[in-house]
Amino acid sequence: MESNYKNTLCTAIKLLRKKHNLSQEKFAEICDINADNLRNLEYCRHSPKPKTIDKICNAFNIDIIELLSLTLNESSEQEKIIISIKTLREKQLTMLSDFIALMKKY
Repeated sequence: MESNYKNTLCTAIKLLRKKHNLSQEKFAEICDINADNLRNLEYCRHSPKPKTIDKICNAFNIDIIELLSLTLNESSEQEKIIISIKTLREKQLTMLSDFIALMKKY
């Protein structure tokens, strides 16, 4: 469950940045966070800390519910698949990779 929450938050942060047509560097500057930290968040390498979420929400004058709702409004089928893939274990990823390779043959 924690992983899904993390993925949703990370995706929401990326969607917020894209919604405002900002580079990672500019978004990080506006939110007063480290650009490398933002990159790690967008790739779900780290869970966002509450302080970071507060900085992002304050910078764009939104609350966490509005931030999270971006994933409901903007999620495409591809985005949903990407979020699901990020939660897979190594063995599952290998199986998925094999399946994709097989599908590409047809």
